[in-house]
Amino acid sequence: MKNLLLLTLFLLFGCGAPTELRVTLTVDLENNIVAEKATNTPVPTTTLRPTNTPLPTATTLPTATPQPTATLLPTFTPTTEPTPAVTPTDVPDVAEPFTVVGVEADDVLNVRESADATSEIIFTLQPMAMNVAVSGEARESADGGSWLPVTYAGESGWVNASYLAIQEGTLPAPFRNQALGALIALRDADMDEFAQYVHPEKGVRFVPFTYIDTENATFAPNIVDNLFDDQNVYFWGTSAGSGEPINLTFADYYEAFIYDVDYLYPDRVGYDRNVLLGNNIDNSKEVYPDSHIVEFHFDGFDPDFGGMDFRTLRLVLEEYNGTPLIVAVVHNVWTP
Repeated sequence: MKNLLLLTLFLLFGCGAPTELRVTLTVDLENNIVAEKATNTPVPTTTLRPTNTPLPTATTLPTATPQPTATLLPTFTPTTEPTPAVTPTDVPDVAEPFTVVGVEADDVLNVRESADATSEIIFTLQPMAMNVAVSGEARESADGGSWLPVTYAGESGWVNASYLAIQEGTLPAPFRNQALGALIALRDADMDEFAQYVHPEKGVRFVPFTYIDTENATFAPNIVDNLFDDQNVYFWGTSAGSGEPINLTFADYYEAFIYDVDYLYPDRVGYDRNVLLGNNIDNSKEVYPDSHIVEFHFDGFDPDFGGMDFRTLRLVLEEYNGTPLIVAVVHNVWTP
């Protein structure tokens, strides 16, 4: 079980791995509610790529990026929907909404009678539930956790602040649920599972710096499931800061440009809304005009950087036979 809000306290650039004390807030359009979670979570390092890694030679770099065309994928059919359908409820918009984060797809967030993990559970919130209203000040519990008073669908209680994130925009439940399932698969480096979320005709395009280009490496579902075993070096695009080509195996690309921080516990979630672009151009709606986008965003990690060390991962989804599926995984950081 888990509880809501993200209050992040980071110690970065020390001798050891950085440590995060976080509290997050979040909410959803289904009749859902909240649970509690450990407050001390290791924050992954965010080194994008060692500068001394030699670029691949022309003999190791594939001459063409695999393209997911219908002719290449005649036998692929989506498997059973990875996340169960959720019946939406009439939850009114709130002035400063939060959404539920950090809750596994098959779990719920407990909303309790008081700011204590042992107090009675009043109701629960579904993962990615929207429009959770925070109705007062945070309160520290005896075990050191931070709790927030919340109101949802006419009910009130307390949730662990680590499980709430600031919500920007709105999006129907099927898109939120699919984005969460895909994100969990990426977190677990389970590409076989992630392949079930990939569009069977368009495949999935991986974008390192927001701007989507036809040169970005794109893979069909039947290629995606074996990417961690693939030792080929692919051209993923160019660095937005230096213009240098990004030539990496998928495993190295994953560490630098996919799950470089734990996006399951973001500070903010944007539903069809850009939280922060920095100086990179977002052309996702031009490339995918029928898409919906879920953005997982960290405001930053070191106060001395003034937010210039933000991190963002966007999952771009399009409907295929009524099911939202991933067509792009877009990473973004500040670049000079």
